[in-house]
Amino acid sequence: MLDAAHPNMAEFEQIIFQVFLTYAFLYTGIVTTYMVALLLSMYPATFLGGPQHLLAIDQILALMTVPGILAIRTRRLRELAQERDRYRIASITDSLTGLYVLHYLLERVQADIDEGKAVTVLLIDMNKFKQINDTYGHWVGNQVLVHATNLLRRFLEGRPGLIGRLGGDEFVIFLLTEAEQAPSGAILRQELTKLVTQHPFVQEEGVPIPILFSVGIVSTEQTGLRDVSELLQAADREMYEHKNHLKSQENPMPQKR
Repeated sequence: MLDAAHPNMAEFEQIIFQVFLTYAFLYTGIVTTYMVALLLSMYPATFLGGPQHLLAIDQILALMTVPGILAIRTRRLRELAQERDRYRIASITDSLTGLYVLHYLLERVQADIDEGKAVTVLLIDMNKFKQINDTYGHWVGNQVLVHATNLLRRFLEGRPGLIGRLGGDEFVIFLLTEAEQAPSGAILRQELTKLVTQHPFVQEEGVPIPILFSVGIVSTEQTGLRDVSELLQAADREMYEHKNHLKSQENPMPQKR
């Protein structure tokens, strides 16, 4: 047994204390908490000779140690929960825009369809985005995508639904309503076109870059489809029809004489 007057006693006890505290921090659990508290409460009796009057000190140390270790344990568990939340959010959202990724949307929306919700799909493709990248560079292109994302969020305000990025310059909006409240596709396209036309992307130099969307719109009520993947495919076909319509208006065929 060590003597109380040992010159390295205080340093030795401090090292032991730090070792146990580190263990409690890394390996959280009720068993660990009480085990560390018990070991810490044995210090006076072990290293100071163990007289009877130190038994009260043992108990006081144990009572003082348990709340401290429980606080550390609680903080560590909270940090682990926050870390799990960050990983989960990163796994279901797009890193550039913060919008949901496709696999998460398909799961969520299919569940709503199975519950009897009416779903309207807006499949959105940004026209001439490659030209923007080629002319201004990918940095500006990314800024345009973020700007378009903000416009889509504004469009969805007040409407129950979800927005996602399919990749590149393609986006999707799922509107979730009751059957009798399903919105008109024509009105939705007009509202979205008006919004993006009135809010072009403006560079730092003050040069505006206009944005134009091709939009395919279908709904469960219109098509009778109850599978979200089939709805998305139908919206994709509608989107290309709209894109071709816009191209025909932009470059009309010459009239025969």
